[in-house]
Amino acid sequence: MECKQSVEQQKLDAVYKELSQYQHKAASHAGLSDSAFDIFYVLMQLEEGCSQKTIAQLSWQSKQTVNSTIKILEKKGYLKIEKGKGKECSIYLLEPGTAVIREKIAPLVEHERRMLEKMGLENARALIELTTQYVKLLKTIEEEEQHAN
Repeated sequence: MECKQSVEQQKLDAVYKELSQYQHKAASHAGLSDSAFDIFYVLMQLEEGCSQKTIAQLSWQSKQTVNSTIKILEKKGYLKIEKGKGKECSIYLLEPGTAVIREKIAPLVEHERRMLEKMGLENARALIELTTQYVKLLKTIEEEEQHAN
């Protein structure tokens, strides 16, 4: 079966791959794995003592990936894990983790903020709306195909 991409699909794929590469380079430049970078990125936005479950949800990573990466970051002295009820754990940044956020993550967040500002509010909102619609349609089509099979 032959299935060729349209020009629009090729361009969209190229944009998403370029964005993914940009994020990977940012993580690499910070001396972090992609998953560790994403965890620090989320921790910058959250209150102290957040759960691994919350981090997994907001970073779009699996619970297993977050769990193993957090254990590595704890061993390296970036954060501490405090056990709660049952399987719940609370995550707290230590000074080295706070330094990573301040020196490596915060400048990128500021860079992204400035980029959206230069794009203009109307264009930024349109980008968000269209990307959200794209993801919803992908999910809908996938569900339709699963039900058809």
